[in-house]
Amino acid sequence: MSKQRKAVSLISGGLDSLLATKALLEQGIHVEVINFFTGFCVEGHTHAIRTTLRTQL
Repeated sequence: MSKQRKAVSLISGGLDSLLATKALLEQGIHVEVINFFTGFCVEGHTHAIRTTLRTQL
């Protein structure tokens, strides 16, 4: 019996972190995604990322 592999992904809002998360998911790894507001991003952009992740993941 093998254990389910797990990972944590920090989503910055850039394409690279989203692609890295997608690569983990395609390998069958359970991914917990963390995205947080730091004040350095545009609010609308961060909201769009969170909405997209909820519908795709």
